[in-house]
Amino acid sequence: MGDDDNNFYVENMRFYGNMRFKQLTLLMAGMTVAGAAVVQHPAARTLVPLVAMGFTALLWIMEVRSSLHWVANRENAPRLWPLDAKTALPWIKCIRRIRRKRRSEGKKWNSRKKWIRVVKCIDVCMRQINATNAVLSFHVLLFGVWFWLGCRWDSPWLWLLVCFLTGVLLVLFSVWSYLILWEYGCKKDSKSCCRCT
Repeated sequence: MGDDDNNFYVENMRFYGNMRFKQLTLLMAGMTVAGAAVVQHPAARTLVPLVAMGFTALLWIMEVRSSLHWVANRENAPRLWPLDAKTALPWIKCIRRIRRKRRSEGKKWNSRKKWIRVVKCIDVCMRQINATNAVLSFHVLLFGVWFWLGCRWDSPWLWLLVCFLTGVLLVLFSVWSYLILWEYGCKKDSKSCCRCT
């Protein structure tokens, strides 16, 4: 792979990274407008949550797609960003070093199996704390808040049903799309990840 190819992938990653921040800015601007509409025009309370949920759903789809495009470009240039899952988080590296030392000294871990499981589960959970999942959680939260407000402010039930089904489909779409990303850390280090049961 030549430098031109790498530059192409890097430029695409920069584009999709910037696009994600612009989408988040646009989402916050839209939520500010929706909040101002509720405060300044109380009569529009039944309509505002529906519009806000539609706007959130639109930007939610755009966020998932831009995240996946960013990852696809990153995967096409792996030598530029070698990912070593073992050193992803320094405290996990430290815990692993202590475990290896205790094993080499011949000390048994039988009484601490639950502790090892907890550490492995924390390892799995900490790998999932990233900007992509934070923004996904934010979209889910916003959609849920506007749905709750729509129910509370007596929005038309048929539109609320449509919004509820849309929310369920969006969650399923996000899980299906991000499943590859969530499993990515486990593929890199299968001995210490995804074995917490």
